[in-house]
Amino acid sequence: MDILLIEDDAIHVKLIKRALEKGGYGDNITWLGDGEKAIKYLFPDDEGKVPSLPRLILLDVNLPKINGVEVLRRIKEDRVLRIIPVVMLTTSSNRLDMESCLRYCANSYIVKPLDFQNFMNKMKQVAQYWLEINHIPYDQPKGIDP
Repeated sequence: MDILLIEDDAIHVKLIKRALEKGGYGDNITWLGDGEKAIKYLFPDDEGKVPSLPRLILLDVNLPKINGVEVLRRIKEDRVLRIIPVVMLTTSSNRLDMESCLRYCANSYIVKPLDFQNFMNKMKQVAQYWLEINHIPYDQPKGIDP
């Protein structure tokens, strides 16, 4: 899997997927609609199947059930998952939200533009940077400290 999209707004999901597809990054996207589903997916119980690790996580700050900041905290505290770039997406430019995300080592904090074309361009640029320009060791096995 290339991209794990954790977003509850159906319109934003549609726009993000469309932008990623137009940029050539839409082939391998997994979508989860709330923080609880994200935690269950990324941290399965003993009988659950460990998911393939995404190369990029796009994570909404304001999610139902478990908010995006808490999901981010759990990801960045895990010795395997913490190497995955997490880009926080939000409609909020609230300084406290930004500081919370940075405190838990978000790789980027992006305010979703209201303008359609700007939104589409930003999503393509985000995918291009994290999937093509930036390099990290993606195939790290479970149990190995980076």
